[in-house]
Amino acid sequence: MNTRLAAKLFTAVVLTSLPAFASGLALSPEALPPATARALRDQIGAAHLRDAAAFRSVWQLRQDANRFDAAKRGPIAPMARALKPLGPQGVLPLVELLAFDSLPGPELTPGATLSLQIGALEALGEQRDPRAAPVLLALVKSPTLPVPLARSAAEAYGFLQTDEAAAELVAAAGDGTEKGRALRAGLGSRRRVAAVRFLAAQLAQERDETEAVALIRALADLGNAWSWKTPGAVTKAEEATIRELAAQALLETFVQRTGRARQAANNALMVVDAPVTPRLIAKARGEATGETVAALDALTARFQNNPTR
Repeated sequence: MNTRLAAKLFTAVVLTSLPAFASGLALSPEALPPATARALRDQIGAAHLRDAAAFRSVWQLRQDANRFDAAKRGPIAPMARALKPLGPQGVLPLVELLAFDSLPGPELTPGATLSLQIGALEALGEQRDPRAAPVLLALVKSPTLPVPLARSAAEAYGFLQTDEAAAELVAAAGDGTEKGRALRAGLGSRRRVAAVRFLAAQLAQERDETEAVALIRALADLGNAWSWKTPGAVTKAEEATIRELAAQALLETFVQRTGRARQAANNALMVVDAPVTPRLIAKARGEATGETVAALDALTARFQNNPTR
C-alpha cells in the first residue's frame, strides 16, 4: 500500500470512529463559541488530509502515553519533545487532541493525561499560532481547569503576546484562588507592560514566601534579557520599560525581604540585567541602614560581574 493511500485510510478510520463533538483531552468543544468550534472543526477536517503525518504522530504518542508516563523520572513525562518537532503542522492536531477528540486508544492514567496535556500546551505555545488562541483562552478561563495545568495554559496563551492575551490573563490570574496563583506564575511568557505591572503589584502585596518566590521567578522570566534577544520577543518596543519595571519591583523585594525571597530577587535581577539596576541600587542604598547596606553592596559587586552575561 502506498504512503498516500495509507494516510487517507488512517484519516478515514479516525474521523469515522469519533463523534462529531467528542470531548478533548483538556476541554469540551462546547466551551468554545459555537461558530469558533465549527470553524476549527472544519480546519481540522481539511488538515487531516493535508498534514496526515502530523495527526498520525500525535495519535501514536496518545497510544504510548501510559508507557512513557510509567518510565518517567520526574513528575511529568517530557512528551513535548516528541510534539515540538511537528512545527506548524502540529498546531491543528494538538488543538484536536486538547479540545475536540481525545483519539481512540487505551484509557490514560492520570499521570499520562497530565503529561500529554502539558506536552501539547508547551508545543502549542512554542508555535505562537493564533489558530490555537480560542482553545488556550477557553482553558485559561475554565472554572474547572486543574491547578497543575493552569501554569502551562497561561504560558502557552501568553506566548501569543497580544493585548487580548495580556488582558485576559491578568483578569483570570487576579481572583486570589489557587488556580489564579498558578496562572500568574505563568504570566512570565506574557511580555507586555500590563503583565509586569500586575506581577509587581501582586508581589508587593504577597505575604507568603513561597508565592512571593513564584512571582519573582515570573518577573525574571518576563524581563529575561536573553529572551528579549530571541525572535520570539515580538513586542520589542516595550522591552526597556518592562525590564526597568521588573528591576524596580525586584529591588524593592530584595530590600524589604530576607531569606529565600531575597535570594530569588538577587538571582532575578541578574537575569533581567536592566541597565537601570546600578542606579536603583544606589538610590536604595542611600535610604538603607545596617545589614541592608551590606547586602546592597554585595548585590552591586555581583551585578558588576553578572554571571548571566
